[in-house]
Amino acid sequence: MLVHKFMKQMPSKQVFYELYNKNSPKNPKKKIGPVDAKLLLRDLSLPVAYSLAKIGVSANTVTVAFLIISLIGNTLFIIPSIYTLLVLIILGEFAQLLDCVDGQLARFHGTTSLYGRYFDKLSHELINGSFLFAFGIRVFLETHNPLYLILGGIGAFSVAFGQDLVISKNTFFHQAWVINLLTKSRISRLCVYIFQGIVTEVRIFGIFLLLSFAINLILPKIPVEKISFVSIIIIIFLENTIYRVYITLNRLKDIENKSWKGWKT
Repeated sequence: MLVHKFMKQMPSKQVFYELYNKNSPKNPKKKIGPVDAKLLLRDLSLPVAYSLAKIGVSANTVTVAFLIISLIGNTLFIIPSIYTLLVLIILGEFAQLLDCVDGQLARFHGTTSLYGRYFDKLSHELINGSFLFAFGIRVFLETHNPLYLILGGIGAFSVAFGQDLVISKNTFFHQAWVINLLTKSRISRLCVYIFQGIVTEVRIFGIFLLLSFAINLILPKIPVEKISFVSIIIIIFLENTIYRVYITLNRLKDIENKSWKGWKT
């Protein structure tokens, strides 16, 4: 009965795809987002979203699934093996597909809300933070050096701390000189997008890490995994902690400082 009810309310596939496709030509922001989402996942998410919408699946349910799948990938990544890295990438791509679907479902059901927005934001924080800590445990198991556990904790803290600085919503990649660089050429734009993806998207960093392992086939003495881990922690710490604190303190100067001036006489 429930399925039949939603079936009667469902628009045609063509109408659904036109209205809820983030990559639609009618959407001026269609090119915003990770490369894999722009090229494949958003279009691929449409039939998934359409099928789930027909049976009344909510956007928050899909977000929970997206979070659980990502956390499973991060947990398995702790095991030092190239196969767990492959699993991380595969589960990450599937989770990103669901991340596209939940927004489409929220708009279709008319359930977009502040709660859903913060729930999605919290999910990304948990995923990125737990990945950095899992990466630290993975390298620790290979080296038995507790320094990597500390660095993993610093990375996880930086992700959470940076998101709490709500005054500084813009990141390093939103700065004027970076935007100017994006407009200069396709090559510079591609390089910045790739770098941003590596820093902000777990699955894209996983792909980068997988490709970098090829260096070990030529130069086996280079500790690619350790260098990649330390590098990503340094970048995340500088971006999410140092840089955002600097921007936040600067923006605080623009906020009117209202203080009690004493009793009026």
